[in-house]
Amino acid sequence: MKNIVLILTDDQRWDTVDAMPKTLGIFSGGTRFLNAFATTPECAPARACILTGQYARHHGVKSNAHGHRLQTAHSLAPWLQAAGYETWYGGKYLNRYDTLSVPPGWDAWKVFKGTPSYYDYDINNNGTSQSYDGLTSHYSTDLLCKKAVAFIEHAAAPPWCLVYAPKAPHSVGNGPAIPAPRHQGDSVTLPAKPLSYNVVDVSHPDWVHTTNAWTGAKQGKYDLNARHSLRALKAVDDAVENIFNAVGEAGQLAEPLFIYPSDGGFLLGEHRLKGKLYPYEESIRTPLLIRCGGAPPSATSAGIALGIDLLPTVLDFADASISSSVDGLSLRPVLEGTAPAVRSDCLVECWESKKGLRPYVGVRGQDYLYTEYDTSEREYYDLATDPYQLVNVFGQPAYAAAVTAAQGRLAALGA
Repeated sequence: MKNIVLILTDDQRWDTVDAMPKTLGIFSGGTRFLNAFATTPECAPARACILTGQYARHHGVKSNAHGHRLQTAHSLAPWLQAAGYETWYGGKYLNRYDTLSVPPGWDAWKVFKGTPSYYDYDINNNGTSQSYDGLTSHYSTDLLCKKAVAFIEHAAAPPWCLVYAPKAPHSVGNGPAIPAPRHQGDSVTLPAKPLSYNVVDVSHPDWVHTTNAWTGAKQGKYDLNARHSLRALKAVDDAVENIFNAVGEAGQLAEPLFIYPSDGGFLLGEHRLKGKLYPYEESIRTPLLIRCGGAPPSATSAGIALGIDLLPTVLDFADASISSSVDGLSLRPVLEGTAPAVRSDCLVECWESKKGLRPYVGVRGQDYLYTEYDTSEREYYDLATDPYQLVNVFGQPAYAAAVTAAQGRLAALGA
């Protein structure tokens, strides 16, 4: 039965983890998943996917307004607690979580009450509200890390599970993320802009095709936001190191399962879009790093891995029973080098209209993405030849068989 450390970031693109040298160094002793995805790339649904191992269509949290729908008895903490684990959660839980109640299964609960923030926020501390102001010592990424380290230092005995979920690198309202004071002036390098960035000739559905090209001012604003996000991640990088070192100092370094995902990516001008929830790579693709004792070091996996796969992976290493209601698959065979992948495709789904986006359901395969919107519009991208999703080939005779096969997979996946 392994101790569990789950570090869950907010709105972190997969290509920003390269700016976190401490994290990459620590997880060089594990596996980096190059094709990890959030199947509903929005905060509350994606977090519920991680906690339940289910697609949003099954756990019921289909938007940020639906956190109350999560059936907490059928989720990570109760199952681990039943297996003898002590459990700790600190940071962001589900959007609109504004209560002093503590969900079942959590022995220690240090969670943002109301809107998470870097400063001036409230914490539900095991059912009691605690307020924090704008003091440097109250910078939430650091403060939550200190609480996590204190839990590790004082945990009664193994096994235990710790979830550290900072706000970073999420923006603040319409403004950028707020870095820790020590990182505000740090030099950062933005990821290279792909061919899809601010592209003019868009062969997407009407709601994308009719969006305006980004002006220079808008590009500058979101480049600044991206830089602040990278600076905010530096405190997370520090926290990963501090938590890792705390485990080592407690004499348990060989034991824990360390997992580092995000709840979704973020578009910063690709396809002339910003934000997430869209069915495009910059939105659905996430970082995922996993380190466990006995796994081959410095491994990478090109197999598809999902947020819903994390709960069955944790339960597998915890020697806990896995419910038949879980949609995810344990990644343990990949981590231990006995299989290259556990799945070849997955659902992607959105249940709401937002900023012109229409509800959709689709299937993301190893080298394609097929999407059906409720407007009857369809998309098919051949990612082998078009990795930036520039040309929608749905309706082209050469892709008729591939589209039919994707539609069959969509049906088989329950959509």
